Amino acid sequence: MKILEVKTLTNDNNITRFRVQLIKWYQKNKRALPFRDSQDPYKIWLSEIMAQQTTMNVVVGYYERFIKKYPTVQAVAGAQEKDLLKLWQGLGYYARIRNFQKACQFIVAEHQGKVSRTFQELKKLKGVGDYTAAAIASICFNEDVAVVDGNVKRVVARLFNYKNEINSPQAKKYFETKANLLVDTRHPGQFNEAMMELGALVCQRKPGCQRCPVATFCAAKDKSPEKLPVKNKMTYKNITYVSLIVHDHNKFIVKEPTKDSLVRHLWELPTTIKTENMFSNLVGQRKTVKIGQVKHAITNKRITTIVQCCLVSPAQLTKLSGNGFKALSRKELNKIPVNAMTQKCLDLFLR
Repeated sequence: MKILEVKTLTNDNNITRFRVQLIKWYQKNKRALPFRDSQDPYKIWLSEIMAQQTTMNVVVGYYERFIKKYPTVQAVAGAQEKDLLKLWQGLGYYARIRNFQKACQFIVAEHQGKVSRTFQELKKLKGVGDYTAAAIASICFNEDVAVVDGNVKRVVARLFNYKNEINSPQAKKYFETKANLLVDTRHPGQFNEAMMELGALVCQRKPGCQRCPVATFCAAKDKSPEKLPVKNKMTYKNITYVSLIVHDHNKFIVKEPTKDSLVRHLWELPTTIKTENMFSNLVGQRKTVKIGQVKHAITNKRITTIVQCCLVSPAQLTKLSGNGFKALSRKELNKIPVNAMTQKCLDLFLR
């Protein structure tokens, strides 16, 4: 099989050809997403923070529900935090939505509800880093600044056959420099979306080089591109918890959020590290029954939760309320934000 000569991306003419071929591919193959082709900075901002650490298949449903209830910066600024957390439930990384609301409140209070227009001004907003600022500035306001997310890093690492570990400060600078070298200054927003889409659809962990519209510019092609980018393996910590479902068939005991909650600001079942007499302070000597276990992951933690339940009378359940615990019906539970592990335990019980 004939191996095509790679066209180096240090040559201005080749960079221009690369841009043209990539954008042409994007225009023909881009996914139909509810925020695609929008230049509303609020919508682009929301979609980008949702997409962090989350697959696009998951994001779409959350985005559509969120934008229906909170269509503007002003709507988010005036919302109850618990309602925002409930709508965000399942997306994880809840600091994103809390920071988003704080930034929206700042925009309403200080800028009459108008989202900042430049990369540098956008970075001053709570929770907005280089990636999100670049996406908003380029897509909505045509600023020629490159977006560098995980997909773009993977594409750039292969285009330039970059073999160093990608999470060092030196690598961060390298990716920013190369991405800004490539960005189309006439159509920066469309180019950035095309780079991200290429990484999402073609230049995946298992690269689809035969389908790549810019393969002739890739220095890693035919040189094991699947080995790039280079990442240090994450060390995972295994933890075993026990969660207790105390109920009277109609209501359940849940714990109000505290600074010690598994996920701050989210309600949870009584939960503890596995020890003897784990819940004696809550249910005394009442019998608890193991009904199964659930698996959950948070960043570098791999959690196994043993699920126990304890049936009590309505009067006993009422007595257990207080001191940070509440008895809530299923309908009431559906209105508050609970952490994903608690939701899995409740789903197991209700099945």
